Amino acid sequence: MDKTAHRTGTLTIRGIRREGGQEEVNELRTSARYISKDGKRYLFYKEYMEGGAHQQVRLTMTDHEVILKKKGMGESLLHFQTGSLKPCHYQTVAGPMDLESRTRKIHGRETSDSLLLRIEYSLYMQGQLLSDYELDLVWREN
Repeated sequence: MDKTAHRTGTLTIRGIRREGGQEEVNELRTSARYISKDGKRYLFYKEYMEGGAHQQVRLTMTDHEVILKKKGMGESLLHFQTGSLKPCHYQTVAGPMDLESRTRKIHGRETSDSLLLRIEYSLYMQGQLLSDYELDLVWREN
């Protein structure tokens, strides 16, 4: 059984979305709590929207998969596992969307004071490709 580690730090998330020859880049920087327990690693943070509303986010990582769960404006669940098609549920301001993720690559690296994670994936709706994504997360202990 692992020793539980609770640490605080700064999380930078950079997402690239590609669709129809267009590229959209978003970046977020926020504080985050890191917990390592029983072979899993967790990041807890908040995403703030316009108008001050926010979502609570939990990122769960194992050696083989990553699960991103958001609560606030409804619930969203994105599931990533290399080489697999996984069901996902995404809440938008227009309403919920049932999607599937196909993950091409998950690469993580942990040091004594940082965590780096890269996920390359595509989202599908009813079998049709919506967009391709690259998601880079960098957490550094304060």
